[in-house]
Amino acid sequence: MNYILSLRKEAKSDLKETFQWYESESYGLGEKFIIAFETSAGFIIQNPLMYPIVYKDIRRTLIRNFPYAIFYRIRETKVIVIACLHTSRDPEIWQSRVVKN
Repeated sequence: MNYILSLRKEAKSDLKETFQWYESESYGLGEKFIIAFETSAGFIIQNPLMYPIVYKDIRRTLIRNFPYAIFYRIRETKVIVIACLHTSRDPEIWQSRVVKN
């Protein structure tokens, strides 16, 4: 089955903020983060059931070389990213984003 990746606006905001922070730390590091995110997202859409459920129907995968996780749910042929957050952040941040679709 072919899945389509969809990012909620909060997840887009997470990515933008993280990109900007990494760029402020070292030029080019933000781009490396985005590439690592896209690689992880590619693995998700190839086999979204491969990653563990961590809360209700939300699954999580870690981003290689960065302390970030992608939280997503599967809806029919869509993979909906609800958050991309640092692994040390309070889980209530992404859990509060879980709403029925």
